[in-house]
Amino acid sequence: MPTIFRALGNDLRSRPGPIVAVVTILICLPFIRSVWWMSDEGILLQAARRMAGGETLYGDFFELHPPLAFLLVRAWQAIFGETLVAIRLGMVLVLSGIAWLAYACSFRLSGNVRLSAFLALAWVIASQGLWTQLNHSWISTLFSMLAFRASLGPARNEVRPFLTGMAAGAAAVVTTSRGGLTVIAACLSLLNWRSPRMLLRFVAGGALVAAAMLVYLLATGSVTMAYQQVVVFAATHYSNIQYVPFGSFVTRQSWPLVAAFPLAAVAVIVLLIRRRTDLFVDPDARTAIIFAIIGFIGCFPRPDAAHIGFCVPFVLPLLARIFDRITPRGRLGQWLFAAVMLAMLPPLVAITKEAIRVMRQPLHATRAGTISFITPAGEPALLARLATLPIGQEVLFYPYSPLLAVLSARHHPARVDVFVPNYSTPEQYQEACWQMMDRADWVVVDGTLTGSDPFRKVFPAMTNPSPPERTAFEAAVQAGFVLDARYGHYDLLRRSRPSRLLCTGIDAPPASP
Repeated sequence: MPTIFRALGNDLRSRPGPIVAVVTILICLPFIRSVWWMSDEGILLQAARRMAGGETLYGDFFELHPPLAFLLVRAWQAIFGETLVAIRLGMVLVLSGIAWLAYACSFRLSGNVRLSAFLALAWVIASQGLWTQLNHSWISTLFSMLAFRASLGPARNEVRPFLTGMAAGAAAVVTTSRGGLTVIAACLSLLNWRSPRMLLRFVAGGALVAAAMLVYLLATGSVTMAYQQVVVFAATHYSNIQYVPFGSFVTRQSWPLVAAFPLAAVAVIVLLIRRRTDLFVDPDARTAIIFAIIGFIGCFPRPDAAHIGFCVPFVLPLLARIFDRITPRGRLGQWLFAAVMLAMLPPLVAITKEAIRVMRQPLHATRAGTISFITPAGEPALLARLATLPIGQEVLFYPYSPLLAVLSARHHPARVDVFVPNYSTPEQYQEACWQMMDRADWVVVDGTLTGSDPFRKVFPAMTNPSPPERTAFEAAVQAGFVLDARYGHYDLLRRSRPSRLLCTGIDAPPASP
């Protein structure tokens, strides 16, 4: 670790950086027990549980993302335990690392301590609360920002280009699209220095990470299946339902995130009008432009406020550079900075209210530790009921509740853990139906997602929220299982007349009229 700090320079070792990291931790801590919904966070956690139980990633269960995030989560759990609080504390450290690196990059570009710290903490205030949770995008952003910082400045230290390659490679094997963009950005940045030796070290660093992941896949015998799921499936089934208008789902708290990239574009234009061409002459400034561009591209195909928030750290150093150049000095500059700080009051008030609200929520004991449900829809009573079921009985969670499997410590018998129309294939519905009929003792159905409107609200680009395979799968559930009890929006169904024959034809195309 000291070698890394020496390689990255004085701006990462300077005192304001650790202060930004500590303030980030303090902002995030109130949210480490809060759970808003049962979906995304559970994907990584359930995969880690299955891996701990001896199942093979990609072989025994389906996953869309590259392996590194799953391995990191599993390693963290092996050391610190499998409670939700333990993994959330790990993510708080990830977030503090992102803020620290955002400060370090901004300071490197601007030399302005106050402005750099303000931008980093403004991002934290605007993005945390609801999204202070386990997410592969945060892990990818951390590695990407490490690559960003390592690519700034002439690499007099031989470790730096190698570290850049390792960080960019790690980002790519956490999130394929955004990490791949980081690899491109880091490579273009190193070209600024016109040193073949630096590029070779960069390639060596990235190749080391890629080789480690390949060795893992070879050891588990899942190379082909990983390629089919992470590359082929992602390319053909992911983006088609993801698109939303830029800035969708923005709130009073998250508006600075949505404003960041347009503000940077306007600031560049203002700088050019004032004929400040140093933005394109300085290699570090060119690197900042490159990373800002790939940050913007990385928001897509789903550029809502949350996904923009994952990418905003990429543009903060460019904003710091430009603002330091175009803002007036003296008293006028101080008044302008004060006005900008006042503009952050609504997000600050919003996150403060959220922190107070989540800390007032009642706590509930689960198999993954003590947590609070911010918008409970029957989860506490359902989990209490699932805790009474005999050990070893399996529960299929439908259609999008992987976190429930983690909180209940119940095995989900299907290879896929989410069922989303136009994303999940007819073959996946078919296979899951067979596995449900063979092994599931119970089925939990989230009633908030069984209609058409909920999916259309989340995925407005979805063309048909009720395709034939979904309708046939739900009919098989109703025929093979009977309602045991209803807990809020959740139906708990017990095994009644299961048969594989009920799954016949789910993967078959509808007959022509």
